[in-house]
Amino acid sequence: MEAVDVLINSTSTKNQTSFLHRTYTVSFTKLYHIKVYTKNNTYIIEKRFCQFHDLWHKIKAVSPLCPVLSNFPKKSCFPMSRNVICLRKKALEGWLKDLISYNIEPGLVSEFLNVNKFIEKEEFTPDEQLVLTFIEKITTESRKKIAFLDKFEKEFFLRRRAMNPEITASLLTLLIPMCADPSCMSKPMDIISKLLNRDFYRYFDCVQKVFVSLPIKILKQMNFKDYIKQKINPDSQRRAYEILELIRVNSEDGQVAITEILENDQDSLRIYNNWGSCEEKKVSSAYSSDVIPLIKRKDLHLEYKISEKVIIVGGFMEVTSSICKICDLFIDSNLRRKWDLAMEDMKETDAGYKMTYVADKNIYNFECDTDIEEDNNWTRITFKGTLIDCPNSKFSSTFLIEKIQGNDSDEFEEVGKIRCSWNLEYRGKASKVVMLDIVGEDNKLQNSFILLLEAAQENDFFICGRTKNNSIHEAVQRKNKKWYK
Repeated sequence: MEAVDVLINSTSTKNQTSFLHRTYTVSFTKLYHIKVYTKNNTYIIEKRFCQFHDLWHKIKAVSPLCPVLSNFPKKSCFPMSRNVICLRKKALEGWLKDLISYNIEPGLVSEFLNVNKFIEKEEFTPDEQLVLTFIEKITTESRKKIAFLDKFEKEFFLRRRAMNPEITASLLTLLIPMCADPSCMSKPMDIISKLLNRDFYRYFDCVQKVFVSLPIKILKQMNFKDYIKQKINPDSQRRAYEILELIRVNSEDGQVAITEILENDQDSLRIYNNWGSCEEKKVSSAYSSDVIPLIKRKDLHLEYKISEKVIIVGGFMEVTSSICKICDLFIDSNLRRKWDLAMEDMKETDAGYKMTYVADKNIYNFECDTDIEEDNNWTRITFKGTLIDCPNSKFSSTFLIEKIQGNDSDEFEEVGKIRCSWNLEYRGKASKVVMLDIVGEDNKLQNSFILLLEAAQENDFFICGRTKNNSIHEAVQRKNKKWYK
């Protein structure tokens, strides 16, 4: 029986006008307020003495020899007197307690106490209610899956949330089959990946425990082999690999589990097994190396790779400009902020610069050493930054600006064909500056280098630039005024 205990601590009188003699006669009904305690809830219901008497008759009809039946209070000639009501209240409370403690006809007692009705209305936290509402809507209105997925992703990850294991399991079992639904694209996979990632969800470890405990036959429904081969969405390949790694690490025989989940597909197994190795491998159906292009143009190339937990961004641009002008775009703070969209501030220090970056609503402050090397036909600028209060998180960026044709003069201000190549490396927390660009959820990195190209050619490069009404930018400015001035 769901009810654990009951308490009748008060009564009330209700006036009821007679239907046949509504003008002359008024009847009074005494209501007993019953406080019902269950494992997950507490609520109050109202019952009349005749309803108690009906329950006694029902139990007597089913179990005529039940010893508790004799404890039921008898009817009285003066039912509304104070003494009768007080005695009845104590007797009815003791009688209900006996029914519950001896588990006598639990179905009839639960129906009398409205237990099933109030269990369905079990209270949930606002975070859990958000998840349950999403599950209900997406199962009843299947034509609006993408809209519901987008809205849920924005609302859920907008702030810190928490779910109990049962709600977490319900959410995962809903999202997992949807990963293979073409109409949902890769949204379900993206949401699952964020729930399992410490960077997006505070209680990721709780979700991981629930996720890895799911049977293999359920995990196979995520259609990992097509994600690994980039048949569904190329940007979700890395997320699929990271989830597979989580399964492998937490399985007794990891490789067997991976083989079964990938349905023994040789192409996807080869990509998975060669992931991160130095030897040439097939990362996707489009590229045959571990370097993933972000921009592939004749005058601008941008690519990245991830090696040993280091994000490396490389590329080059070819423009008609001067070495002096391009150098200024890197070391002049006002010019740098016009094309480097992630940068919020750049101040000169004795060793170099102090750079402030914003990514995913977080602020990252770096102390940077700067080194500039010059020759007749080239200049190399190197920035080496360390995240303040986190010495293991570093970044380094090297820009090589060189003449390639059309200008034999030693003057750096001479305009000609210039090639600028770069190599950027991010370690530890510093990698979060470009992480959203790498996973395909932002395009600041790509737009920044497009702006750099346009700025070097003295074009109007404010099309992709930052907006003035930027709350993050204003927050950074307020912080700098408060802490650093």
